[in-house]
Amino acid sequence: MTHRQRISFGCAIGITAALLAFAGEKHPTAADTGTYILGPGDIVTLQSMDCEDISGKPVRIDQGGYLSLPLVGRVSAGGLTTAGLEESVAAKLRQFLRSPVVTVSITQFGSQPVSILGAVGAPGTYQLQGPKTISEVLALASGLAPDAGDTLRLVRKAQYGPILVAGAREDAEGTSSAELRIQSILDSTVNIAIRPFDLISVAKSKSIFVVGEVQKPGQVVLGSKPGISVLEAVSMAQGFQKTAAPKKARILRMRPDSDEREDIAVNLDKILESKEPNVMLKPDDILFVPNNLPKNMALRGLEAAIQMGTGVVIWRQAR
Repeated sequence: MTHRQRISFGCAIGITAALLAFAGEKHPTAADTGTYILGPGDIVTLQSMDCEDISGKPVRIDQGGYLSLPLVGRVSAGGLTTAGLEESVAAKLRQFLRSPVVTVSITQFGSQPVSILGAVGAPGTYQLQGPKTISEVLALASGLAPDAGDTLRLVRKAQYGPILVAGAREDAEGTSSAELRIQSILDSTVNIAIRPFDLISVAKSKSIFVVGEVQKPGQVVLGSKPGISVLEAVSMAQGFQKTAAPKKARILRMRPDSDEREDIAVNLDKILESKEPNVMLKPDDILFVPNNLPKNMALRGLEAAIQMGTGVVIWRQAR
């Protein structure tokens, strides 16, 4: 996915999120409520001109899927649409009234949560308000974060059926899961329906960091690339500042199975002059370009780079 495509996707998801926010939980559309399956945690409001005892009072569906109403007692609501609940309550009222008319509206959604984690704008748990696709659910979470990777993982409880996408598999825990490419959602190749209690986890992209005496220090999101060269990193950081000492640059790289970094000297001047080979940076590397101050000041800058570990600015490597 190119940087331009990533921006377009973020904008599209942002617009969708704004539209969904405008619709709001308090104002679901008729299409949403007409197909929405009620369940425990939903709050509904009933209206009946023939029975004031049940009119205008929000009632929560209990964990067993029932409503407790004046006059008619417990009414099964779980698994019904609003139209189905209207008929069920009206049938109960016919014991007392000749031709009762009942309407049901959803006051608050609470039975169809979906969890969205990882590299999204607003991770959390959201309520499905009728049928939603995966792109619409990502919009609920304010779209992708700047450091989002190229894939996301979808996990679904077995009771809600299989995930209908190539490569999906059933897990030992009684769930099914699938790994989806963000690009396939962007171009609508894959835009599957989301079910209650689905878990969506957007992976963070691997990154490298360029800090020190460069024009634009920050984090380079690698996306699908395994790494970039030091010259690419310097180019994305828009070159050196006048105070830079590129021949004294350092690569700070995590040691395997350790929380410490090794310090690798790299002479960027000689690499620029093609006198030394262009060095490849690995994910999580920090490229530190010191200034031309005395050695003790440079060491302080090196310590700051290690502590920093991430840049203020995040930009994405085109791919």
